[in-house]
Amino acid sequence: MSFWRSPHTWLGFVIVFAIIGSALLFASSYTRNQPDNLVVWAVNIALLTAFVLLLGHGMTGRLAGILIDERNKMSLSRLQLIIWTILILSAFLTSAEWNVLKQYPNPLNIVIPDTIWFLLGISATSFVAQPLILSTKTNSPADPAQTSNNLDILARQRGVTITPSVGGTVVSAPTTVASPLNAPAAWLPSTSTRIAPGIDPLAGNQVMPAPDPALSLNAVAPAPASATLSDKLDQLNIVPKGQLVTYSSPNDARFADLFKGEETGNLAQLDLSKIQMFYFTIVVVVAYVAALSAILIGNSSGSLISAFPDLSQGMVVLLGISHAGYLGYKAVPHSSLDAALL
Repeated sequence: MSFWRSPHTWLGFVIVFAIIGSALLFASSYTRNQPDNLVVWAVNIALLTAFVLLLGHGMTGRLAGILIDERNKMSLSRLQLIIWTILILSAFLTSAEWNVLKQYPNPLNIVIPDTIWFLLGISATSFVAQPLILSTKTNSPADPAQTSNNLDILARQRGVTITPSVGGTVVSAPTTVASPLNAPAAWLPSTSTRIAPGIDPLAGNQVMPAPDPALSLNAVAPAPASATLSDKLDQLNIVPKGQLVTYSSPNDARFADLFKGEETGNLAQLDLSKIQMFYFTIVVVVAYVAALSAILIGNSSGSLISAFPDLSQGMVVLLGISHAGYLGYKAVPHSSLDAALL
């Protein structure tokens, strides 16, 4: 289902023209002899981010829709790829606008170091490899008992109470038990009169209804019905595909998906490989923003922006190892198979 409407189209054009017009901000600051590269860079980042949010909202009805994958879950690999794309593209756009404004020859001849290309390649590889790895787990049904236990944990984490249902109608266990104390008064014999069984003392020889066992003082309330696996899946809006967890719609996607497992066997547990990759990504992004800022500030005096700062090879290797662990963890099975089908 697409939520794209004509306002999305018009806003998209507005944002694109605003990105092109950001050069005017450069020109305005330059005529005042107060060029501020960082402000223009921040504007470009905001505009590119707004365009991405617009696309996500148009496709899923949610601003964070760009992070939602085909399983209606938020994806960490998508988040990382988007962050690096916006960061590098906005910096390149700002640098090119500055070079054009200063009328330097070959204003687009800005060198991007090999380490940055390697980093973008690593991010793109994770983005492509993740669904390929997970697709191998869609044809093996998971163990229902393990799935049910993990759904119970997930329900508690979300504060959801799973209610048993029968034929689509929610039922609740009785809370009171009938007893002779609330039976009709005509049924209760006098303490001084002995009444023969089946004789109503107020209606002659009419036969009384047969006693209901449920009206016994010793009757026990029936145990509440337990929720089935189908109840839990329906009320948590989860549609399992083999061992994988998918949601019914994009509205069910949560930011917690960025840090939790992908399978029925670990859907309620934190994925340490995701947490590690998230930390490494944030640290490297912050460090590279600082390096780019230094270059943009240093060029406010009027010099040509001809190259981006380099990343150390050690940092790239560290990120590569983090991504390898991220993908390797996805390749390892985390769910028990359905024994009935083995």
